[in-house]
Amino acid sequence: MSTPPANYPSDDGLQAVYDANRTAMVMPRQFQLAQIFVASPKDTADKVVEDRARKSLDEIQRKLKAPGADFAAIAGETGAKNGGDLGWIAEGQIRPEIRSQVMGLTKGAISEPIWLDDGWHILKLIDTKASYTRTLPEVRDQLVQQMRSERAAVLRRAYLAELLKQNPPVVNELALSSLLGGQVGAAR
Repeated sequence: MSTPPANYPSDDGLQAVYDANRTAMVMPRQFQLAQIFVASPKDTADKVVEDRARKSLDEIQRKLKAPGADFAAIAGETGAKNGGDLGWIAEGQIRPEIRSQVMGLTKGAISEPIWLDDGWHILKLIDTKASYTRTLPEVRDQLVQQMRSERAAVLRRAYLAELLKQNPPVVNELALSSLLGGQVGAAR
């Protein structure tokens, strides 16, 4: 009863929903980043840990500034997987402290160390994808699934409403009264 017809939605209906929701189809600008991380929690009172982190950071920066430095290899030396590659990250998912640094980088550039709660972050901007609106073919399957799901919910509610209209629920006051120990009549 709640399954939409096989031909739902029509191409025209799909196009209309896509056009009406075009702003929701926007993909934000994305950045492909790699990271070298040096742990040094802000709340540490251990001077030895802090000095060790600072020495490690200085050594990494020295290596990165050397001619022909390989960011991925240096990241690998620090234990980072995949050369520190974080993959594609949407602009809104990047912490503001890091985003401000990344926005100023050119492709292939490396940031200065960025201090956050957990330690030092050095980032490399591998690539950038500009913001764009996904096309109907890109979102077609997802949109069809969503429209069919919403239609099924509407059909289900309509079916239940019709059943209730044809067979309204009846309360058996005697059975309810005995179940509640005679309190139904006393409440009136």
